[in-house]
Amino acid sequence: MIRNKLLAFKEELLSYTQKERFFLLFAMICGFCITAEYSITKPISNSIFITHYSASLYPYVWLLSIPINFLIVTLYNRFLPRLGCFKMFLTTVGLTIGMSCLSALYISKISFLPFLFYIWKDIYILLMFQQLWSVIHSVTKIGRAKYLYGVIFGIGGCGAILGSMIPGFFAVKVGSEHLLFLTIPIYFFFILFYYLLLQYSGFLGSNEETQSIKKSSQKISQGMKLILSSTTLKFILLIVILMQFSTTIFDFQFNSYLAKTYPHQDLRTEFYGRIWGIVNISKIFLQFFATFLLVEFLGLRKSHFVVPGVLLCNSIGCLFYPSFHLITYSFGVIK
Repeated sequence: MIRNKLLAFKEELLSYTQKERFFLLFAMICGFCITAEYSITKPISNSIFITHYSASLYPYVWLLSIPINFLIVTLYNRFLPRLGCFKMFLTTVGLTIGMSCLSALYISKISFLPFLFYIWKDIYILLMFQQLWSVIHSVTKIGRAKYLYGVIFGIGGCGAILGSMIPGFFAVKVGSEHLLFLTIPIYFFFILFYYLLLQYSGFLGSNEETQSIKKSSQKISQGMKLILSSTTLKFILLIVILMQFSTTIFDFQFNSYLAKTYPHQDLRTEFYGRIWGIVNISKIFLQFFATFLLVEFLGLRKSHFVVPGVLLCNSIGCLFYPSFHLITYSFGVIK
């Protein structure tokens, strides 16, 4: 059965034109760059935040990030039609590189910078994927999405594995803050391939780009109206809220135990990188093999109960037998 799926994907790929193949290639490289950079920045920002504020302040920064996210998304939607895709992308990249360099040089000298850096790392990853997927959605046909999205996410997982290795093996030798300089070359590659992606999309600077921007910059209120008008979307929203709620609790527990177990910043960053490396390797396996086998043997409906069931068992285990090893395992599974 797996062989038949691979043959079907090969036939699908052979049906693409040369332009479509290059578009797919550049989309995969862009996804690779995003996840590789984020896998470097995320462990560093988490570890630095604990050093300066302790894990007890995580709930406050999470609450504060909600209105800041809404503000940034509103500004993004307002300026996107004026700047266009590529200029908006360069603005986002420029701000991110500036934040990384500022943090690498002055994170211990400016009291509020670790707080700001932690919030920004979750905002910019949202903006980066938004700018990538808006281009992909505008070009990809619905019939091809089931093949392309899986491959793009899979290659993105490879980038996450490579990125996780950098803090996982070099945080102690180089220092957590100094590793942020290694993200700059990734962004230069990202700029190049995103520009090529826009060129091969066929709507860079054209009327199609204008129409795509109008579609992607709708107001948040319009999205909420759409959700409220659909029973299915209401349930999807409820599922997302419950998942985020459980993930947040595990995040807080894991970071609290980690701060006690690894009080030294660079050792903590190294552990973060390695645990995320294991999580990302598991994601690749799930993306290409386990998910298919799960649906194939259990069916689409029954397979939806596997993940909540596993998470429920982990929650019960952590409730009655709380330990760093069990909570770390549960944290990895929920990710």
